[in-house]
Amino acid sequence: MDRRASRASLIASLSPALDLSEGQTTGHAVRTCRIAMEIAEALQLPAEVRSDLFCAALLKDAGGPANASAVAAAFGSDDQLVKRRMRFADWSHSPTAARTALASAAMGGTPWGRLRHAARLARGGRRLARKLTGVRSTRGAEVALDLGLSDATATAIRNLGEHWDGGGYPQGLAGTSIPLLSRIIGLAQTVDVFLHQGGPSAVHAVVKDRRGRWFDPEVSDVVLSWSHRATWWSVIRDCRDAASLAGLEPPGQQRPLAPPELDHIARVYAEVVDDKTPYAYLHSRRVAEVVRLMARRLGLPAEEVRRLYRAALLHDIGKLGVSNRILDKPGPLNESEWKAMRSHAQLTLEILQGVPGFRDVARTAACHHERLDGSGYPWGLGADRLDRGARALAVADVYEALTAKRPHRKGRSIDEALEVLRTEAGSSLDLHMVDILTHCIDDEGGAGAVGAKGRAEARERSA
Repeated sequence: MDRRASRASLIASLSPALDLSEGQTTGHAVRTCRIAMEIAEALQLPAEVRSDLFCAALLKDAGGPANASAVAAAFGSDDQLVKRRMRFADWSHSPTAARTALASAAMGGTPWGRLRHAARLARGGRRLARKLTGVRSTRGAEVALDLGLSDATATAIRNLGEHWDGGGYPQGLAGTSIPLLSRIIGLAQTVDVFLHQGGPSAVHAVVKDRRGRWFDPEVSDVVLSWSHRATWWSVIRDCRDAASLAGLEPPGQQRPLAPPELDHIARVYAEVVDDKTPYAYLHSRRVAEVVRLMARRLGLPAEEVRRLYRAALLHDIGKLGVSNRILDKPGPLNESEWKAMRSHAQLTLEILQGVPGFRDVARTAACHHERLDGSGYPWGLGADRLDRGARALAVADVYEALTAKRPHRKGRSIDEALEVLRTEAGSSLDLHMVDILTHCIDDEGGAGAVGAKGRAEARERSA
């Protein structure tokens, strides 16, 4: 474990996962943060306010996975592609909104199918936009509070979709009734997407056009005054990772985190991952509880139990980069869809390798679909290259998946799931780990109880 990990550095390092979920280029949240902090400097905001702004800018998309299924269903398209297009559209201009909706509806489908989805979007109109934005903004604020951040940070995220003229969502706030931090981040994120589309000239054009409509005129004028800062724009455009924020991290967020705090952050992000599809709600947390029970029964040292627990919590973080048209598909996946689905394990490795505090769990987390006979993915590793952590995680992941409801089937009973595991034991799955899981289930409060508790919580949340 990297003992130097702080809350701010973890949030910054995990932000590429949220970029993936929103269909943005790597480093989008980091660049948004850099731009927001530059605005704060120009406005001479106090240090405490800048601290709130820093974290809010990096977490601005934390609620995005929560509306991904709804976006994919409403548009009949890849949620990430739709979200990327939405960042460029001026939704307050009806003809532009209609063209963008039509272009984004049922992409790759038949002309009739595309028209049907476009008509559905037209009927939904502002009500649909308000609902989608409301889910996103509310969940994003919850994540900030769950991470122990300030009310101001959560409020900034909650009101990010509001526009200066009152035409935004979800509440239709206007002018200075919109929190200043929301106004800054709303502008900063738009600056980044247009910077990557067309450079500083495109930024200048969109800010000038939306000044006084979407954006606070005073905040807009700060950005418009940067028109001739060519070197600065070049530096911002090249920002990719948390190291780009060196020197901007708020002093109050730099304290190294204790192990229980790292566990908590892993749990929060596990829930963000599972927000992506209703069929995976609490999947990561249930797998982690099962793995922890197995590790303790194996008699592993406390530090190893903790490491495997974190690996299980974060094993599916790469799924934030997979379209909900695939994750929520009610039938079998075709070859191209399977290729996209299999990519999530590699993405998990790439994301976690860049996160201080979680680097040591990256490989184990990414190996959860590897199999002893080499038939797994993403690397087709064999038994000689899979340690006990990867073997335990594979068994726990399959067990939880079998007992959970999925788009194409009902969840199996515990006995049925164990029978499937025993069939695979000794070939693709580790026989000893299957036996360990069986003993855990037989124990009072074992893995079966964890699954029951998780599903009860899922039903309560969806009620």
